[in-house]
Order: sequence, then structure tokens, then C-alpha cells
Amino acid sequence: MIEKTEELSLAEIQDAIERENNVLCESSEHWGGLWTQQKLNTFEKYVNAYLTIMNKWRDKLGLKLIYFDGFAGSGSKKTDNNNIELMTSLFDRSHIGDVNVYKGAAERVMDISQRGFDYYYFVDKDKESNEKLEQKLDKYKKDKHLIFRHGDSNEEILLHLYFWILLACKLIGKV
Repeated sequence: MIEKTEELSLAEIQDAIERENNVLCESSEHWGGLWTQQKLNTFEKYVNAYLTIMNKWRDKLGLKLIYFDGFAGSGSKKTDNNNIELMTSLFDRSHIGDVNVYKGAAERVMDISQRGFDYYYFVDKDKESNEKLEQKLDKYKKDKHLIFRHGDSNEEILLHLYFWILLACKLIGKV
């Protein structure tokens, strides 16, 4: 965070921006807590409700539904090995299943049983996280239109918003 009140040089501004950008990148897969699972469950319910409503109107109105995740991350979360060892020591492993299974927001959106989005955009500043997510979602590519972008989500959304507005204008004969 910049605390100076006097004029800053271009180098100081660029350095501050770089520090801020690094804070927003997913540099590690060690994050979240118990609330993360609750958040993802709520998110999945919201997306299902949204699609239920939009699926009633999309064909009638000729709508295309776009899912845009501007902070997509890697879709992975490392678990605490101590918890896994405790679980497997307390229970017969055959009754537990795979304790390392984690489904992030992207994978949950892909697995929704009803008709989903027409396009899925996943953006992350961290190139490695973006590549990991693309590998994780590879199995969905044959059935869904997935787009992965490495960069700033603000720039990506403006770029794609411009593209869709231009396409819409061409379709209605305004360009």
C-alpha cells in the first residue's frame, strides 16, 4: 500500500502496482478454511438458480449465457495431511472414499446437471494457476466452449464485452 502523500515517480508507482498485483495472484494452493466449502456450496446453489431462470428465456430471446471468472485460480486446494492421516486412522479407508477430492468453483460450474452456459471464460493473473486449471478442466473441452486467459480480469472483461457488443450490433445490422 502506498503511504506517501507527496508526488511519486513513475518507477515508484510501477513498483507499488507490482506489489499490489502480487497480492492478488494465487501464489500458493494453501488457502481457505471451513468457510470455503460453505461459500462454494452457496455459489453452486446460486448458479443452479440462475440457470433455472435463464434457461426458461434463453431460446425465446436468443440469449447466449457467458460465465466469467476473473479470479479463476488453479481449481486446486492442498489439504492438511495431518487431517487426512487422522481420518484414515479413525475409519476404514474403504468407507471414506477419496479424502483429497476438492471441487472448486470452476469444476462445480462444469458439473451442473442442467443446461449450462454457452461460453466459459477463466482468467487469472498467475500463469501457472491458469495452466493448472486448464489441465484440470480438460475433460470438459469436448462438450463445452472453454476459454482460458492469463492476465488482468478488468482488461479481459472489457475486451470480451467489446467483442460481444460488436457481434450483437452486426447481428442486428447496426454495424
